[in-house]
Amino acid sequence: MTTETLKNKTKTKEIYHAVNTDPIFDVKSREVTKGSLYEIVFPFNRQGKQKYSLISEIHFDGVSRLDLKGMRGISRGYGFTQDTSPIVSTLNEAFHGVTKIIISTKATSINQRKSELVLNINDYKTIYSTIRPKNQKHSKDQKVTIYNILAQAGGLGLKAKKIPYIAGSIKGILREVSSSGGKLSDADSAALLDFAQNKIENYDIDAAALIHTKEKIDKVYFEKVIARFEKLLALKKGVGAKKMEQSWHNFFKDNSWIFSYLFAAPHFLFQDEYYVGGQKGTGKEARYADFIYKNKLTDSATIIEIKTHRTKILHNTAYRSAGKVYPISSDITGAINQVLDQKNTLLKNYSTVAQGDFEIFDPRCVIVVGNTKDIPRERVKNFDMFRSNLRNIEIICFDELLEKAKLLLSHFIKPRVPKKKKKKRK
Repeated sequence: MTTETLKNKTKTKEIYHAVNTDPIFDVKSREVTKGSLYEIVFPFNRQGKQKYSLISEIHFDGVSRLDLKGMRGISRGYGFTQDTSPIVSTLNEAFHGVTKIIISTKATSINQRKSELVLNINDYKTIYSTIRPKNQKHSKDQKVTIYNILAQAGGLGLKAKKIPYIAGSIKGILREVSSSGGKLSDADSAALLDFAQNKIENYDIDAAALIHTKEKIDKVYFEKVIARFEKLLALKKGVGAKKMEQSWHNFFKDNSWIFSYLFAAPHFLFQDEYYVGGQKGTGKEARYADFIYKNKLTDSATIIEIKTHRTKILHNTAYRSAGKVYPISSDITGAINQVLDQKNTLLKNYSTVAQGDFEIFDPRCVIVVGNTKDIPRERVKNFDMFRSNLRNIEIICFDELLEKAKLLLSHFIKPRVPKKKKKKRK
């Protein structure tokens, strides 16, 4: 049995030795500095020899060895437990000649000249909290696997067991993905989303942490949507108008919340490509609205018609050159007539195509078309004056809609507080 005795005592230090009877050895095991939180251990094996091939000392500078998980006691010769011992092998591979580890509140660093590594206390705790669940899971997985093989073999009357979850396992796996720069597979991503959407309510998670996490997820989601929006908006050539219009339709269908911010009252997407009337059988005279949005409180409908961001808004030639009056393009007037025709058709056929789906009194119409940045600045007022005087028809451009989405994203980004400059001492 190994015991520890105080071997020497000076004004500044207490020196301890580990003593054992079988096998017989008497070796220095520990030094404690008086008046400060500083301790050194000298790890040894069962024969009283140096435990590790290179590492001979572990220092605890400003931290208590007794407060740290993952450290051996006197009976096991000090040093690291199974959960932290990879520290030694990692250092041996990465830094030849390191003989001393100092666990400290200082930043992790290496000093090759002194053959020492400073390991920050938080980095040490991260190592322990990451590796321990792995070891526990591996050990339990092995036992359950062997048990289940015996159960399947039959003859022993055993029932198969489920592999248990070990706290901290998910954290370790996600840390691996993050540190390696890896990408989650579609199956892994689907499993995480399924857990977040359907199973998270079954677990006791701090409300503040949950809200903070949701904000981060929302921020990432909005950033991805805006990136896709900007990518479509950047397309200038090489895509036909019909194909481009379909691309925008698909985008807004996938992100229907964007249009919800056009309304003062709460609205939601009721249906896309909604049949409003006409000869549905032949398809030649059938009318379809791109989107029908519905007021959540009153059930009233709004018709939304999508064009493309490349649609021309104003003619290039002024109607009155002296007053710089530029007429609206035929594409815009055509879109207005199209949506008015859809509205008129829906009103006439409401009893047969939409009764009970929503209410229509005087349906509001929205046209998403063009890009304000394509209009010379001095001509923008012509467009604004025109659309502001339309009755129950709203025209909004794609770049304006993008700015609304960006405004929503800005709520998830905390403004940077500028650091105060330190005044120089005179």
